[in-house]
Formats: sequence, structure tokens, C-alpha cells
Amino acid sequence: MHKVNFAAHGYAAYFLSSLLDRHWKEGMSREEVIELAHQCFNELKLRFLINLSSITMKIVDKDGVHVVPQKQ
Repeated sequence: MHKVNFAAHGYAAYFLSSLLDRHWKEGMSREEVIELAHQCFNELKLRFLINLSSITMKIVDKDGVHVVPQKQ
């Protein structure tokens, strides 16, 4: 195991690693993280071979699990 600040796994890593490397910064607010995640989903919708029309994003924290509304 190795500690990392961000990760993308599988085939998606080819598309998302550079995006995360460029836009991730330490101390990001929850809103900034959600916006970065939306950027990642948009990138996958453009480039990924599989149709990703329905993605559910969830945040897990000390208060439980929260579903993030999809950005239109």
C-alpha cells in the first residue's frame, strides 16, 4: 500500500490522471472536490468507450453517506 492524494483506476486512469494532477490541491473544500469530480465525469463521458449516462456520486464522511446531486 502507498499513500496517494488522488487515484483513478482501470482504463479511466488514462484519461483522469492528468486532470487530477493538474487540478487537485491540498486543502480543497468539499465544493471544489465535487466540482473536480464533475470535471472527471465529463471527461469520461467524452472519451470513455462505455456510455456513462447515469453516475451516482457519494461522499462518505464522519456523518455518514451523502448522495451528491448530478450537475445538469
